[in-house]
Amino acid sequence: MKKVLLLIVLINSTMALRAQTWTVYTDVNTSKQLPHNRVWSVNSDSEGNLWFCTEYGLSKFDGNNWTKYVTANSRDIQHVYSMEEDPQKRKWFATSDGVLVLTGSSWARIATENGLAGVFINDLKIDSEGKVWIATADGVSVHSGTRITNYTERNGLIDDNVTCIEIDKTGRKWFGTIQGVAMFDGTNWVNYTTYNGLANNVVHAIACDNAGNLWFATEGGVSKYNGSDWITLDKNNGLASNSVWAVFIDDNDCKWFGTYRGVSVFDNTSWHTLTESDGLANEVIFSVQYDNQKNIWFGTYDGVTKYDGIHYTSYFTQPGLLENSTICSATDRHGNVWFGTYHGASRFDGVNWFNLTLEDGLLNNKVNSIAVDSLDNVWFATDLGVARYDGNVLTTYTQLDGLVHDVVNSVAVDLTGNIWFGTYAGVSKYDGTNWTTYRKQDGLADYIIRVVAFDSRGNAWFGYVGGSGVTKFDGTNWTTYTQQDGLIYNSVFSITEDKQGVMWFGTGNGISSFNGISWTSYPPGDLVPNRWVYTVAVDNQNNKWVATGGGIVKYDGHSWTPIYSNVLEGPKCAEFLVIDRSGAVWISSCGSGVWKYVE
Repeated sequence: MKKVLLLIVLINSTMALRAQTWTVYTDVNTSKQLPHNRVWSVNSDSEGNLWFCTEYGLSKFDGNNWTKYVTANSRDIQHVYSMEEDPQKRKWFATSDGVLVLTGSSWARIATENGLAGVFINDLKIDSEGKVWIATADGVSVHSGTRITNYTERNGLIDDNVTCIEIDKTGRKWFGTIQGVAMFDGTNWVNYTTYNGLANNVVHAIACDNAGNLWFATEGGVSKYNGSDWITLDKNNGLASNSVWAVFIDDNDCKWFGTYRGVSVFDNTSWHTLTESDGLANEVIFSVQYDNQKNIWFGTYDGVTKYDGIHYTSYFTQPGLLENSTICSATDRHGNVWFGTYHGASRFDGVNWFNLTLEDGLLNNKVNSIAVDSLDNVWFATDLGVARYDGNVLTTYTQLDGLVHDVVNSVAVDLTGNIWFGTYAGVSKYDGTNWTTYRKQDGLADYIIRVVAFDSRGNAWFGYVGGSGVTKFDGTNWTTYTQQDGLIYNSVFSITEDKQGVMWFGTGNGISSFNGISWTSYPPGDLVPNRWVYTVAVDNQNNKWVATGGGIVKYDGHSWTPIYSNVLEGPKCAEFLVIDRSGAVWISSCGSGVWKYVE
């Protein structure tokens, strides 16, 4: 599991209404700085802002404040490799999902359906005429405002997988590829490879110095080309590594090379190498760039570093709630609250946030359900299997280990410590050593399980995705209850037992309670604000807290009370809630973050 020292800042917005306190946690107010530690490039705009292009999103830094961008028009921003600003101050971003253009606060996306040669964009540059030259994995595209022109190998490009672009002092375009370099003067193409003197055909970056020399960062060192002669510089000359990903030329004509072993600085006479021991966030360097105050910024594999000529300052991802759409929640024995999202799991201890994602060892970032066992292991149900987190290490389980199906909707722990998983093909029980499978032929009413729960008598209860009611299993006998028996609706979202042993069922059309003999139902209307009842939770006073598509209500056994902040105007919709050991109610809202309510 990846271990990263993280700087953590929590900014929360707290509003009080009478004796009640609401606190809202979102993916914006709980995490700042970088959306991801892998920084592919650092770029500055005309207003002095720095833009950090990362593996998952963008950050803008104005010298004091950070602004994060992780979606554009509700579409995830991923793998951002470079940024350019045009004369109209529009920001153009090269991403793995096309070109993104930011105009003020409005986003536009340009991709193959608009005429680009390819959707995977490695780099882009804007020439003196305002044309945008776009390096794709399938050729070069030129965006001239109303028209897109494509160039590929058929036109003279040495290879269609174009990795980088540079425009020299005379306006010629230079393209680095994985098979060499191509130069285009507007009419003719000229290609260069190792045969001509290039150090290696895999080219990551190109820069032009004040004298018009071209510098090429390759997998075999650095090549300098003056228009007629080639010179190669590698580890034998002073480079820290022959794998070179960035070239930057400062105002003193010093060359800064970002390599896989740090930054090598060449003053045209001698060499000096900067490493983590000097203050770099990481020694794998993807980008080197000035800001408007002539500080040098290094985009690395694990954070970004600013160098002011004396001091190094590094910035990293600051964890917060992974996203505002939370699917599930749970509390552990230490009082931490866990939230499952579409981008992984977030844990909040009251001060600090901690996240687990695919990169840390989750099998899939969509966390459908969370449960905590008697040893305080945290179990995550995902669309590609389950994971157990012991506080240090993630251990995963799939069909290969004994799970009946890898799409797991629910996880629950029974009274003896067995872990039960509701999947798309039945139920799996795991006792720490052996797996037991239950299918429809064993007594389940359907194969696709939405929710698994247990009562104080040790009975297992199962709700289904397909609307087959709810099934009770006492270890021997199976009993299924449907609308014919008194259940208000056959599609069951949640199952909970209250302090008196009464079972409560949240369904797709209201609530039902069952005392073992008789049923009582609460249809949507004046009391239950919405037909979709996603969660029923019970506090120490036996109050029922109900999360619905129309907000939260509390039922004390006699009256129903809406739980709503007029000041914050919400939560208007809630999908899940959990009550921590202090009695605080944590509400997973429908896309507006996590809301904490304390009476």
